[in-house]
Amino acid sequence: MVGQQERLASAAFGLAGFGESARISMELSETVSVLCPAPHSIHNDVDMACRGAFLNGPGILLLSGTGSMGWGLGTNGQTVRVGGWGSLFGDEGSAYWIGRMALIRLAHCLDGRETAGNDYVSRIAFLQGWPDDKALCTAALQDWYASLDDVRPKVAALAVGIGRLAEQGCVVAREIFEQAAALLAAHVHALRRSLGEPHLRWSYAGGTMQSVVLREASFGNAAYRNRLACPLLEAPYLLRQSGRAGLSMQPLSHVLQNHSKLPGLYEWR
Repeated sequence: MVGQQERLASAAFGLAGFGESARISMELSETVSVLCPAPHSIHNDVDMACRGAFLNGPGILLLSGTGSMGWGLGTNGQTVRVGGWGSLFGDEGSAYWIGRMALIRLAHCLDGRETAGNDYVSRIAFLQGWPDDKALCTAALQDWYASLDDVRPKVAALAVGIGRLAEQGCVVAREIFEQAAALLAAHVHALRRSLGEPHLRWSYAGGTMQSVVLREASFGNAAYRNRLACPLLEAPYLLRQSGRAGLSMQPLSHVLQNHSKLPGLYEWR
């Protein structure tokens, strides 16, 4: 918005943590008021994303990127959050969780606690550019770990490669993604219980959810062993309208123009 204040008629902002802590909400409100003198509203960023996914209607948004959480909007307007506790004791099923589990399984294969993981070691070694000999791979893993300067994003970045291995049929990678799907599905079930709507539709956001394996395992494709499967998966609204979800193509600019009153969009003079 720098340099655009004179043209800005109104705005809506989605900010992390807003509405969840009185102190943080007050600080955010004060900061936005200084930066944006025009009429504006402030929303929780995940609440905004959920309303955008269902065009302000009821539903559950399951997010899995570096972290993970679920947000539900009931038919009566009630909102509920599940997860989002951070990497120390939360973020189950997230990219960080997947990367960490991938490293744990690798370590177990390397030191003999898992005896059927030679294929997994070779595949991970290839992804990382490490030798596939177990002794040399062990040394390469230790060197990589010792050199990490920003652990969380670099461990989370491993999830992309693990996802490709799962899609290629790697047994260990597929097991990790099935576990991630079960943990993410538990968010949806908890939100449905809290809202008292056992059949509330759900959708997704975040880079990890771009994995076909993770999405199909989450909503109960018969090929996956997931007892917590969550039917009624629905692609986010703008993806459905843009045709990326396999539906009719509609220009994204047209969608935004038709729904310019959604939170998160600016209104220019």
